[in-house]
Amino acid sequence: MGESPPPTPPPPAAPAKVYYEGCPGCAMERRKESSTGTPYKELFFVGITTFASSLPITSLFPFLYFMIQDLHVAQREEDIGFYAGFLGASYMVGRGFASIFWGMVADRIGRKPVIVFSLFTVIVFNTLFGLSVKYWMAITTRLLLGALNGFLAPIKAYSIEVCRDDEQALGISIVNTAWGLGLIIGPAIGGYLAQPAKQYPHIFHDKSTFGRFPYLLPCLCISIFATFALISCIWLPETLHKHAKFEMRAETAEAGTTQESTESPKKSLWKNWPLMSSIITYCVFSLHDTAYSEIFSLWTVSGRKYGGLSFSSKDVGQVLTVAGVSLLVYQIFVYRWLNNTLGPVNSTRIASALSIPIIAAYPFMTRLSGIRLGLALYIAAMIKSVLAITRVSGTSLLQNNAVPQGQRGAANGIATTLMSLFKSVAPAGAGILFSWAQKRQHAAFFPGDQMVFLLLNVTEVLGLLLTFKPFLAVPQHYNAKFHVHGGGGNGSALSTTPAPAPTPPRPDEGILLSGCQTNETSADVPAYEASGGKACGAFSSAVQSVLAAHQAPLSNRELVAKARAVLEEQGFEQHPCLYCTDANAEAPFLSQDKKEETAVGAASPAMSPALL
Repeated sequence: MGESPPPTPPPPAAPAKVYYEGCPGCAMERRKESSTGTPYKELFFVGITTFASSLPITSLFPFLYFMIQDLHVAQREEDIGFYAGFLGASYMVGRGFASIFWGMVADRIGRKPVIVFSLFTVIVFNTLFGLSVKYWMAITTRLLLGALNGFLAPIKAYSIEVCRDDEQALGISIVNTAWGLGLIIGPAIGGYLAQPAKQYPHIFHDKSTFGRFPYLLPCLCISIFATFALISCIWLPETLHKHAKFEMRAETAEAGTTQESTESPKKSLWKNWPLMSSIITYCVFSLHDTAYSEIFSLWTVSGRKYGGLSFSSKDVGQVLTVAGVSLLVYQIFVYRWLNNTLGPVNSTRIASALSIPIIAAYPFMTRLSGIRLGLALYIAAMIKSVLAITRVSGTSLLQNNAVPQGQRGAANGIATTLMSLFKSVAPAGAGILFSWAQKRQHAAFFPGDQMVFLLLNVTEVLGLLLTFKPFLAVPQHYNAKFHVHGGGGNGSALSTTPAPAPTPPRPDEGILLSGCQTNETSADVPAYEASGGKACGAFSSAVQSVLAAHQAPLSNRELVAKARAVLEEQGFEQHPCLYCTDANAEAPFLSQDKKEETAVGAASPAMSPALL
């Protein structure tokens, strides 16, 4: 009779999780471990603060045409678009110069301080913009508002960090939804509340404050809302890991390793092609969306003789409000399902492809009137908004999963800086293009507004092409969760078929002693007599000192804690970590209780830097 097969050993327990007392990042990790629900409170504050920060960006577009008229800088009506483009671009120019700085600050001192300061700048400089009576004052306040508002980089990192892995799409969609709503509701506020003495003469008098400053009311309303958002930051918890400031706490948990413990060593962000390829794609789409926003507003309010629709600023505000409501419904109820079904890459491609016929249809709407015009315009604006936010959410997910937490603020800062540079070109370029197009309404080749929307579609097609290989590289985070497949190896479609599970490690492979954290550098010490005249790592040296000074057996937990104390006494700024099961944490180091070796002798196999 053949022998029966040996019993299958039980799978090893999950590695231990090491927390640090007083670290806000570890506190957030504990909260995510202990909670199985969605972090609605944190996401609510994320949404409110994001919405408040994004409102002033596009709130000026509905009244920008009239503001340039009132500032008396354009000599002819056809030149208004030229000056409007530079005023619209000033915010993005300021943000482009400062976003990397604010991202680095958020990685160093935390997400919350940068968020709070950014909201404060919205309150101050947005109000001053509404009080502008000179063209130079309007440009200066918008430039400072963009340069001092470093909100976008830390809030994107924050929305990822408050969510578990399976809810990150929800977190980033909340940011993009609130941001998109702000970019849509902002113009609605501007359209409804600008020039109140003209729109609501029975309420506001020409000699009143809002009569003398016709664009103060929308700016003031946004600043008041930003004040409430600033107050809500009191309840906003910090998420950045700050281990270097705290002592090690010997606490373990059964569920997986922390995000901090699994992160790969930092590398140059500029050489991280999955990050940079997604950022460049994101920037091209942002260029398109910003140009579209300005051209849509200028086109709808310009006269019929110039190929426009002769809408009032209130009419434009109504269209954008409806588009904003549809966007909110889509992001709350549809986007997470769409992302889980198609993945961020496929959803971005489909949304980009569907945007092309929508844009191509706009110039032909001038042939419509009445209810047919309203119905066509409202439907097109709603679909375009939904497709735009799908592209932005997909590329944002790829960016934030291409880097570890310690680089996420800087990565989003780079993305915001490059995006701002693209967006600063977009309004100026769109204004110049629109002004040029109005002068060629009777040209034989794509006359007037048709040329404007044709060039918008060119940028859309370019963005769509960039979502394919070999340009776009999918982060390994997604390769671990999805199969990447495509014809001939050139596709990068993500399917929801799980990748084959890796072979589980044997029980005796479940202990890792790390000489430092992933955001630290392990120091070396010079050769000394006890080590046989050989140089070694500072952690290896500390382990030898501990084993020589204490009687065996020492547990793995005790050894790491004592080695950390030795390193601190010697002035080294590195913090050793232990990753293993609860049982192995209490097990003797290198099975000292089973060996008849001296403490130093027992430690000798661990002296190799490759092991430590």
